[in-house]
Amino acid sequence: RALLLYQSLGPTTLALPQMALGLLPRIRGSCLSLLLLLSVCALSCSPSRLERSPLDPAECSTTPTAHPQSLSRSSVTRNSQRQGDRPHEGLVLNVLTLREITPNLERHLALFEEESGAHVIVHGRDFGELYGQIDVELRSGENSILDAFIFPPQFLVDFTTRGEFGLEALTSRVTSDERIEWLDIFSFFRRFNSVGLDGQVYTIPLDGDIHALYYRSDILARNSLPVPRTWPELLDVARQLNGQDFNDDGIPDYPVCLARGRRFQAGYFLLNIAAPYLQRSGTEEGFMFDAQTMEPLVREEGFVRAVEIYMQLREYGPPLHWNVVEVMEYMAAGGCALAPSWANIGPMSRDTRASNFSTWDKMGVSLLPGTEEVWDRTDKHWIRCSEDLSQCPLADTDGVNVAPLAANGGWAGGIPAAISEARRNAAYAFLSFMSSPQQSNEDVLSGDALDPYRAGHFHLERWVASGFSEQAARNQIDGWKATLSHPNVAADLRTSGSDE
Repeated sequence: RALLLYQSLGPTTLALPQMALGLLPRIRGSCLSLLLLLSVCALSCSPSRLERSPLDPAECSTTPTAHPQSLSRSSVTRNSQRQGDRPHEGLVLNVLTLREITPNLERHLALFEEESGAHVIVHGRDFGELYGQIDVELRSGENSILDAFIFPPQFLVDFTTRGEFGLEALTSRVTSDERIEWLDIFSFFRRFNSVGLDGQVYTIPLDGDIHALYYRSDILARNSLPVPRTWPELLDVARQLNGQDFNDDGIPDYPVCLARGRRFQAGYFLLNIAAPYLQRSGTEEGFMFDAQTMEPLVREEGFVRAVEIYMQLREYGPPLHWNVVEVMEYMAAGGCALAPSWANIGPMSRDTRASNFSTWDKMGVSLLPGTEEVWDRTDKHWIRCSEDLSQCPLADTDGVNVAPLAANGGWAGGIPAAISEARRNAAYAFLSFMSSPQQSNEDVLSGDALDPYRAGHFHLERWVASGFSEQAARNQIDGWKATLSHPNVAADLRTSGSDE
């Protein structure tokens, strides 16, 4: 396959064979035959859209009483007569997403159905099933059983380069949609999560997956240590904190919590360190390939330096087998001093208020550490940013170059281009509703799977209303706003053939 360089502001997209670094999970297509059979069966047995059955009733996610597993024509007709004229009256929408995201969708279904007249059935699947099922449905064209898919941006290239058997372009919809408040979404997510190779918008962001540094402000203050601004500083802080008890249980804890379990997104924690050594001029520069030759940069000195730091940090963290969720939970419970991670740790710490040891007012957030030196991949030498800031145009005034990693980038929703206009309109209404500030603020503060991606997600009063103290909210809001708006965000991979 051709390798394509992702330029967030340009026409191309970063690509890497799926084998590289083992960063992306392999997507299995083991359910393809079954799903195709179900599609054909549903089409042959159901004379109209109103009688289409869920793909798998046993696995559909709906609220207990308001959202039955299937909906007959007669019940839809009675509801239509009773509830009056609503824009999508009587339609049944089938939405496919990751199983862990279903609670976020479910909490809003009753309100959307009341407003729109449509009935929504959410199909939660494991990650390894998503690509194959979306692929089958898109290839089914107008006969697709599904009306919307919520998936990671790694799939976007494949699903937007197949014409009528791909996703609908949504550019005209988002530009004329007042509800969605498109420009409130941080620009990185509007581009990376949503825009295809042709510059068209194809998906609606519902999540913003990017790493920042969580830190225990009380532990750093007790040891007279600053929040580390560079990766060598973080390593030094870890050494000084080694052997201390951070949650008052009498057992030494971990200075730095990195998730290193295989097949649990462990590669992101190495890329956190590599990105600022190799990317200094903005997202479009990239840090994994040479833009001219498409040679991978993993053998460059900047990447080698990152590996050396990562190997040393292993001495100060949890066991090798710990996955992302275990690390988040342990940090939230007070067992770590520092943790590069997604935004879920904040709500988790808020929810420890009633526990024996609470971190809810002790947790701060800052930009990921950066580097004082960057590797010049062209002339093959180190540049010290403080000596010539023009060589590091996005570094701070002290010459620290930061490149926050968009680890996964965030989940977004798309619509099959070939289904009927009525179904596409209803599906778009659902995605717009879910992404709108009114609904998404609740989702990103819930502590579930979805993280902030809008400027409007950081209003102090909303955080306080969700259970944070004012000080605890302030400790985290500024760090996340600086991270999500940073001009040097390092993009994750978007690749053709992401199922391979």
